[in-house]
Amino acid sequence: MASLCCDPNARKRILVVLPDGKREAIRLARMTLADARRRRDMIEKRVSARIP
Repeated sequence: MASLCCDPNARKRILVVLPDGKREAIRLARMTLADARRRRDMIEKRVSARIP
């Protein structure tokens, strides 16, 4: 599961729950909300493919 957070100055952050239960943050540059959602969806697909 991945969630999107908005940081100050229009920066975005994706919080990902990995298969081992750890939460990792991926910081993105300044981008539109639509672009950040697309990246979140791509990351979520990759992480879910690794779950046994």
